[in-house]
Amino acid sequence: MKKLIVFGLFFLQLLQVSAQNFKKLTIIIAELPAIDLADLTVYLTGDFNNWNPKNDAHQFKINKQSQLQLTLSLTVSIVNFKITKGSWEKVECNAYGEGITNRSLKLNNDTTIYLKIPAFTDQFTNKIVESTRSKNVKILDSAFYIPQLGVKRRIWVYLPTSYQKGKMKYPVMYMHDGQNLFDKVTSGFGEWGVDEILDSIYKSDDKESIVVGIDHGGGDRLLEYNPFD
Repeated sequence: MKKLIVFGLFFLQLLQVSAQNFKKLTIIIAELPAIDLADLTVYLTGDFNNWNPKNDAHQFKINKQSQLQLTLSLTVSIVNFKITKGSWEKVECNAYGEGITNRSLKLNNDTTIYLKIPAFTDQFTNKIVESTRSKNVKILDSAFYIPQLGVKRRIWVYLPTSYQKGKMKYPVMYMHDGQNLFDKVTSGFGEWGVDEILDSIYKSDDKESIVVGIDHGGGDRLLEYNPFD
């Protein structure tokens, strides 16, 4: 009986510690582009939900002030997030249709923030997006077969400027999310600028590298990258 009481007290202490770790985050969208709220479904996506652009648990609701509002209980201290209309083709952007960096918030205690969203990317469907990849980036294979997964993927390669000069050897970096590494055209939410970084910082031959990028699986991305389903 004594052991059961001790265990019960220990369990209650764990619950109290766990409850103390949760912080409440309330996000209110105070300003939106000229869109009828009745026809608008908006979601929060971020590192807390594996960047799922359409998670029903993170859907905004209209509050009493006719604003879109979402309240979450989180255990993390830093939150990185964006607002979408249900897909990465309908993610928030600036007033010119250009992608923006992830929003970031330090969460020390219960917090309420107000957001202004100038536009969503699907409002600029007629805008022609120009390729941003550097001349050093090539498509090595558009359908490279991966036997372990039974799929075919596009493979990118970044070759240093000095690669054509001789028979030098270079370190090679293999990177996932190939769509996002080099080109704004193929990136769903802003390219990472890997080629521009390499072009700018590697000024001498002994510091140059080759980068191989493998495309992710789109809708199966998380299933492939996570150890569990």
